Amino acid sequence: MRIKVLDTEMTIPNKLFKELEKLRKNSKLRKAVETLIEAGEIIENNSKVDNANKAAKAKQEQAKEKVKNAINLLRLQGEEVNAYRVAKIADISYNTARKYTKNYI
Repeated sequence: MRIKVLDTEMTIPNKLFKELEKLRKNSKLRKAVETLIEAGEIIENNSKVDNANKAAKAKQEQAKEKVKNAINLLRLQGEEVNAYRVAKIADISYNTARKYTKNYI
């Protein structure tokens, strides 16, 4: 992963580290500042993770809907409902059909 850090983003941390260097003489104050820095939170951008989770959930919902439709079609035709037939009709993998077929039979 490549991270591009802008100069403006590093201004505050750089200033802080420069000031820490000046605090060498005053060890109590330096320790207090270092403790604050260590206790600080790192703010992360989780939008990519959130988007991936939303996409996965949408895909699951689509698969569930396909399984429901396939099961209803098989029942209307009076045929046996099993994961293999549901997978063929819904055009999804056998494992996905097996996973969701349990809930609707």
